[in-house]
Amino acid sequence: LLSNEYTNKMDLFSISYTEKDIKDYIVPEIELFFNEDSPCDTDKRSQLSSYVKEYKTAAIFTSVFVAFEVVLEVLIPQCMAKIIDIGLPNSDSAYITKTGLIMILMALMSLLFGVIAGRNAAKAGAGFSKNLRQAMFYKVQELSFANIDKFSTSGLMTRLGTDATHVHNAFMMV
Repeated sequence: LLSNEYTNKMDLFSISYTEKDIKDYIVPEIELFFNEDSPCDTDKRSQLSSYVKEYKTAAIFTSVFVAFEVVLEVLIPQCMAKIIDIGLPNSDSAYITKTGLIMILMALMSLLFGVIAGRNAAKAGAGFSKNLRQAMFYKVQELSFANIDKFSTSGLMTRLGTDATHVHNAFMMV
């Protein structure tokens, strides 16, 4: 016979949780995320956006160039549809060649816009991360000796390094 604990486990993303784990840990975390006092409220977002500072133009250009890239990627299949609907039934090789060259040009421009968007996203993300790490470093420097004793050096280094990198990667994705 299987134990009661084993039968009550749920497999979420290949991690087994007991019902007690779900009630004690996961549900409060989800409630915190959707709570009004959540760390995801607008005050926290506006506080984080203050670290973008001089990299706002790069962040805006990223969105603009991604939009251009997407528009071109959507238009390419429509050009192909025109070749199939107009060029092939009429056996118009000049139309097929002209539309094919337009498709190649659109693909190259889309590639260029993607590269420019990637460069701007990297620049804005790295700048955001730099400003965030600098602010966190100065905040750690302001801690009292009692607070410094409360936090371990490795924990503070993790906050300065890994956590800022995760925020950097999330910013680049947005």
